[in-house]
Amino acid sequence: MFASIGSNLRRVEALTGHGALTHHDTERRLPSELAALLGTRPADTPGALRKHLEALTTAQTELGHPRAAELRAQAARLAGTARPADGGQLVAQQVTGITPPSCGSLPPTP
Repeated sequence: MFASIGSNLRRVEALTGHGALTHHDTERRLPSELAALLGTRPADTPGALRKHLEALTTAQTELGHPRAAELRAQAARLAGTARPADGGQLVAQQVTGITPPSCGSLPPTP
């Protein structure tokens, strides 16, 4: 393998001896192992992996909907406790079990 280490300079990296054979065996075995995990042929591995990742994304999204509805309902309850304060509204209440990232990742209200 060639790697650039500067302007007009190249470094040659190589595996030799037992390390080269081990690397080659690992590289050759990896597609078959991935195919077996995905239940497909090595040639079909990219498509099968893509399909599994899409299914995972869909499942994660669907699992998040009930939590999002719960957070919106809690936000509505909190908004109902708002009191006038200097030309605006103020809600001061300790809320547990919610982190800022969980609120920031809520999908838009349908």
